[in-house]
Amino acid sequence: MTKPRAPLTAVDHIIKAFDGVEEIGGTDGWLITFQNQEDTDSVIKLIDMLQGWTATKHRNILHMIQISGI
Repeated sequence: MTKPRAPLTAVDHIIKAFDGVEEIGGTDGWLITFQNQEDTDSVIKLIDMLQGWTATKHRNILHMIQISGI
């Protein structure tokens, strides 16, 4: 039996709590920018704790992460 995916509202709450700004979305998920590296790292850790979601640093843009449902 698989665990249900965490709701999208949980992801939205984390993004809003850290004042994330949604950039133009790609086909692989959302691109979100934060004010500083500490917030960026915290959000990645929190999103990765949610069942069915993953967050990774953007390889070229500072303080940007990509969030996708798995």
